[in-house]
Amino acid sequence: MTRRSKGNGSANPQRQLVDLGVGWYRIVNRVNGMVIDSWGNTALDGMGNSTAGSTLAMRTPNNSTNNQWTVMDV
Repeated sequence: MTRRSKGNGSANPQRQLVDLGVGWYRIVNRVNGMVIDSWGNTALDGMGNSTAGSTLAMRTPNNSTNNQWTVMDV
C-alpha cells in the first residue's frame, strides 16, 4: 500500500490508524501528520470511474472520504 524506504531508525515511515468511528480510520504519518489519500481511476472513489486501481498519495488531512479507510479480513 505504501512505499517504505530502508529503515534508518527514523519514525518517518511509521503510520498510525486514527479511529474516526463506525469502523472507519485515517492512516496518518506519525511525524508530519499527513494522511494516505486515494484518488483517480477506481470505482470506489465516488467519481464513477470503472477502471480498477487507484493512486495513493500523502496529503494534508481534510474531510474527504478519499482518506478514510476500513479494515477488512481477507
